[in-house]
Amino acid sequence: MFAVNSYYAEGRYIQDISIGIAGVFVALPMFWFSRGDMDMLMLSGAFVTPHLIPYNMLPFTSAIARLKPIPAVIACLLSWLPFSANWLGSWGWWLGWLFVIWLWGWLAASRYFGVNRALKPQS
Repeated sequence: MFAVNSYYAEGRYIQDISIGIAGVFVALPMFWFSRGDMDMLMLSGAFVTPHLIPYNMLPFTSAIARLKPIPAVIACLLSWLPFSANWLGSWGWWLGWLFVIWLWGWLAASRYFGVNRALKPQS
């Protein structure tokens, strides 16, 4: 008999950082709070994709333009963390989730708490 995961086990990349069906429990609340925001929805979808390597996160980088300079620089630096797998071993690929969480968190903070908005002068 074939193993349940035999299709993916043979060609599975070491840098696959998908969290499988458990990601549904993270993604559903994120989808709820992301309503109407395409960048936040895209970031939420990363939690439920069946196969995710850090290179697939390239489309997320366009959302960095919506951040203020310091959080944007931090997001850019976090986007490079998966390459630390060269020094840390295969678990270094999992650091790519810090980029997704940071970016979604700042987008949510700007949407719900006005963190990213410029102050308007009082008239």
